[in-house]
Amino acid sequence: MLALLPQTPAQAVAADAALRRLQPTADQLAAFQKQLAELHRHLDPTQREKHGEKHIITFLERVTGPPVHPDAPVRYGNSKGDRDLVLHFGDTAASPVGLIMEVKGSKNTREMLAPDGLNRKAFQELVYYYCEDQAAGEAAELSRLIVTTGFEWYIFDARDFLRLFVADKAFHKLFLKFKQGALPGTKTDYFYDHVAGEHLRGLAGELRATYVDLRAGLPTAPGALADLWRIFGPAYLLKEFPSARPDPNTLNQEFYNELLYLMGLQEQAVGGVRRIGRCPEGERQPGALLENILYQMGIGHGLELVPPAELAAYGDDPARQREEVALALCLVWVNRLLFLKLLEGQLVRYHPGPHAADFRFLTPARLPEYDELNKLFFGVLNRPPAQRPPDVQAAFRELPYLNSSLFQPTALEMQVLYASALNDRAGLRPFPQSVLKKRGGPRPPPPPPTKPSGWPCPTCSPSSTPSTSAPTPRPSPELPRAPPLFWRGGRPHRGLVRFHPPGPPAPPPRRPPPRPLLSAAVLGLVFEKINGYRDGSFYTPGFVTMYMARHTLRRAVVRRFTQGPAAARFPELAGCASWEELRDSFRRERRAEYAAWFDGLTVLDPAVGSGHFLVSALNELLALKADLRLLLDADGRLLDYTLRVEHDELVVLDNATDAPARYQVATYDAATGQRTVPAQATRLQAALFHQKRALMEHALFGVDLNPNSVRICRLRLWIELLKHAYYRPDGGFQALETLPNLDLNVRAGNSLVSRHALGAPLGQVFRTAGITVERYKSLVHEYFGASGQAARQQLDGALAELKANVGRRISQADPFVKKVRDAEAQVLLLENSRTDLFSKKLDDESYALELRRRTLLVEQRRRELAEHQQGVFFQQAFEWRFEFPEVLDDDARFRGFDVVLGNPPYIRQEAFAASKPFFKKRFATFDSKADLYVYFVELGLDLLAPGGELSFIAPNKWLSTGYGAPLRRWLQSTHELVEFIDFGDLYVFPQTKAYPAILTVHRRAPTAASSFRAALIPQLPPPALETQVAAHVRTVAQSSLADAGWTLADDDNHALLAKLKAAGRPLGEYVSKNIYRGILTGLNPAFVIKPEVRARLIAEDARSAEIIKPFLAGRDVKRYRQPRNESYLLLLPSGWTRKQLGWQRNARGTYAVAPITPKFPTPWDALLAHYPAVANYLLPFEAAATVRTDQGNYWWELRACDYYGEFEKPKIMWKEIATYQEFALDMDGNYSNNKTFFIPSDDLFLLGVLNSAPVFYVLQQITTKMKDNAMAMQIPQVSQIPIPTATAAQQAEVGALVETILAARAADATADTAAAEAAVDALVAALYDLTPAEAAHLARPAATA
Repeated sequence: MLALLPQTPAQAVAADAALRRLQPTADQLAAFQKQLAELHRHLDPTQREKHGEKHIITFLERVTGPPVHPDAPVRYGNSKGDRDLVLHFGDTAASPVGLIMEVKGSKNTREMLAPDGLNRKAFQELVYYYCEDQAAGEAAELSRLIVTTGFEWYIFDARDFLRLFVADKAFHKLFLKFKQGALPGTKTDYFYDHVAGEHLRGLAGELRATYVDLRAGLPTAPGALADLWRIFGPAYLLKEFPSARPDPNTLNQEFYNELLYLMGLQEQAVGGVRRIGRCPEGERQPGALLENILYQMGIGHGLELVPPAELAAYGDDPARQREEVALALCLVWVNRLLFLKLLEGQLVRYHPGPHAADFRFLTPARLPEYDELNKLFFGVLNRPPAQRPPDVQAAFRELPYLNSSLFQPTALEMQVLYASALNDRAGLRPFPQSVLKKRGGPRPPPPPPTKPSGWPCPTCSPSSTPSTSAPTPRPSPELPRAPPLFWRGGRPHRGLVRFHPPGPPAPPPRRPPPRPLLSAAVLGLVFEKINGYRDGSFYTPGFVTMYMARHTLRRAVVRRFTQGPAAARFPELAGCASWEELRDSFRRERRAEYAAWFDGLTVLDPAVGSGHFLVSALNELLALKADLRLLLDADGRLLDYTLRVEHDELVVLDNATDAPARYQVATYDAATGQRTVPAQATRLQAALFHQKRALMEHALFGVDLNPNSVRICRLRLWIELLKHAYYRPDGGFQALETLPNLDLNVRAGNSLVSRHALGAPLGQVFRTAGITVERYKSLVHEYFGASGQAARQQLDGALAELKANVGRRISQADPFVKKVRDAEAQVLLLENSRTDLFSKKLDDESYALELRRRTLLVEQRRRELAEHQQGVFFQQAFEWRFEFPEVLDDDARFRGFDVVLGNPPYIRQEAFAASKPFFKKRFATFDSKADLYVYFVELGLDLLAPGGELSFIAPNKWLSTGYGAPLRRWLQSTHELVEFIDFGDLYVFPQTKAYPAILTVHRRAPTAASSFRAALIPQLPPPALETQVAAHVRTVAQSSLADAGWTLADDDNHALLAKLKAAGRPLGEYVSKNIYRGILTGLNPAFVIKPEVRARLIAEDARSAEIIKPFLAGRDVKRYRQPRNESYLLLLPSGWTRKQLGWQRNARGTYAVAPITPKFPTPWDALLAHYPAVANYLLPFEAAATVRTDQGNYWWELRACDYYGEFEKPKIMWKEIATYQEFALDMDGNYSNNKTFFIPSDDLFLLGVLNSAPVFYVLQQITTKMKDNAMAMQIPQVSQIPIPTATAAQQAEVGALVETILAARAADATADTAAAEAAVDALVAALYDLTPAEAAHLARPAATA
């Protein structure tokens, strides 16, 4: 029997590090003590249970919210149904339930729990309530279940109920049968005794509960009272932990808006899509960074030095290229500045007290002009202190040498301009909503002092004379001078750029401080918004990247230690199937070997964007390594620290104190620069720094088409290293450990385009070229640590030559190269025939003609080869075959990556039409209408090592669309699915409804037994994504997936769905594919009019009525009711104007043959002559109508549509999004919008079937779910509905009932037709041959009028 394992509050707190860190203030403790005393005073042990309920819920409302926790929300508690008490997260009954309580009287010992008695009625009631809430979809956020008398409290974790009673399929099936009345007993006492009681008696093991006993009186000791404050607080009861710091992935909109303003950019909604670009012409200011750059480009050499091939990547026309290059320079400089702001914060945190001010270097006094900023970039941070000129050493003595290529001049800077060329005095009005204005911002600073000594560019020597730039315009009198981004009014701009201190967070304060404006993690969000909106990329929220990285990497680590070469290397780990088994099987004496093997895991993001997935993977890998006790210092000793990821950031806790570990300088001598740092702090910081660096160099890889994104990704990785930068013990702790170069692991390129296949032979190529993979890897590793620009350039050149050599040799097997060789051989063969005594001789004229023909063929083949190798399409090609040596084996075979993570770009097929011929040859999943993410899925799986795992978040549309069919077939037949987490229509990406889902796939051939986890997530966190997945997950057999569209049902539902499908024909086949969508006008304000506008137009010209049609919206379509329109459509279909002009139809029936003499002078005259009132009404909409994509031959026409005439016929209609079926019969010839669909038919039998309970069940299984469980009832899904086979008599019987329902609804829209609809349900269920139990299982919510 399952035994109760009670733990005291002190034991519960001791077992939970997060609870231990919660420290109540004196006021909070006093307030809690007062509420506890109030509860104790009002409770009467002699009374029945109802007596105490009011006092218990009042106590819980107050101790989980104000006044005990002033920052927590107000709570609402009450009874609910049969539940004695529930506590809601919010202050209304509409908010989710967090607690369920069963209250018993103190004298009711028979039903009340005891430390040695779990299987009693009180607990059985909780089991019933939990299962009931789960079945109703109301348990997703349930945290705890409690049995209490008010004096005794048994507090259970809801996750244990999920594990013991819902995940147990046999028990849960019994519960569902009980609810359906299919068991011998129907009263709850039967369930308690014969279902729950029997199940508990058959379970083994222990169930933990926190047990609070107040019968002997209230605790007075501060420690015991604090433990009760924690147990009864929101952190434990509701799992709502207070955050000492905000989620760093949350964008501060004020900062973002002001940053865009300073850069000269704006974010706008264009066609429902957010776009970021240059400010409109009337709003541009010379002091904005983008405008300043563009002006200096205009008076200098501009883009003359940028190679044409590189320039093409920035746009098709010169104006676009100038703006894109200027934006790229903007981002380069802002990246550096933000990194420096983080560095400044880090140095200040390392040096608390009187020396902190010495390390604030981003001030107007030290950086008054862009020249000084340029000097900081290239004369300070990119040069060791010994190589800095004396004046620079004196000015920036405390700044370290970073060595990173972040502070190496980029090609664009060398080709276009440096920051030193910018105009220091260009004007910029104060931002109207500036954070400084809100705080009483200071006045603009005075003009800068005389320019300090120094050199303006990195190519000038310290002794050379600074170059003079072209004259710059005077600022307008009303525009104050714009200083360089980080300050206003002579002091640092603390409002605009303020960060969380990099590195481990400080201990939580008693009260959370105001939220800083920017953290390192949010940099990616800011810049991916700037970069990504234009190329289909969206910044992935932290809760998604954390979930994907954590679970995918855990499985990958288990595989790495138990499969492949590890099986022979670590036989002691054989058979470890779970994380816990692996951790428990490690041997201490082999710890160093395990740690080294762990570091060989490889992770790729092929559309890396800002690097969020790589940062999440980095943090998760460190946390996982620490959990396996493989986190070692330089001497191989175990670091006794706990690492975990919170808010997508790494937190390091000292196991001895359970406090966040901190790195801080103990003493600092400003005169000598000497420091002392505690040895243990150096040991930890150095270990974390080098562990991160090793993972960045050997484990993490990323590629992106956008060079700006690549720079942001490298920046974010450098920032992660900066968080654990440390002063090296050698030399008196004067120098920070330098940063590596990350250029080789995060690369710019087109992931989808490669010249060379992954299987192209390389081993012989390497051997022929005298190159070994080991030498290739060593060059790459040398580059990571190369110090100074000269060393980097030398290694870069060596690597470039190596890869060019490999590329040339591997190209010999290219079919284009073979065609050139064959053509050249034909020329040689002809030339040799002139001297060959045995070959047939051609006369001179024939020989010359044939030679000319073959020579021209050679030239043609060479042009084709050049286009193939250097053409525009391949300019950004990325050669996966050899770019990353870490994934090549010793014989240069492509081994592949262990994990591929990412969020591929969501780009519609129209945007990459030129790439389709290549994609058709390259990808098995090709479909001419497929979005770009489809090909990324195939690419990602191709790039995996055998047994590796891919996890992408991408739109879910491929599950049922036609273009997704090749991907569905390919995945199902060649790979093993692991997980599919569907977010439906939730706004995972703010302001963008992308219908995303997490797809996780294992590169392994599926078996007949292969299954995967699927879940539909009802809301965005909280609660945590893991919690929601656990609450809603179901197991789906991979073999159950159909080519027509995937239905992610569990085994039981799949069997029932299969039975329903087998009983009939798909609707699409039943109606001969005559299913149509409503009309998309592209501009409803112009073409959809109100009744009063219709009346006016007809009054002005009676002929207007000919083209004004009744028009329905989705909201007008009601179940079993004749739809009534509230609007009208101006219907001028594509081709109407040409018909009036005298055009003739071609063979395909479109007006494509122009007349010799048109019947009207202009197309507009044709409209004006026929419908003058309509023409005059539409004329103000000309500009907006002209730019829309959905139009006919002229702007006043609607798009081409072959079935306009079908709208005039009787038809069965439905709305696209609905929570239940709302199929209606339209007999009035209404037209409708694109949120509706219809079948031209008045078949009452079909209407009854479509509105029946069995079809509702089918739709629940096959449709994409939206908010509040609404169904997306689009053509691909609805076409799958099985229509049962029925005789004419059976059809007539259903039709008669439907006719009765229609008549009743026509007479009274609110008529009660439930009995007739139930009769239809029963008849249709019989047609599907359903048993009574199966029919009862197909519950449908009551239809509303």
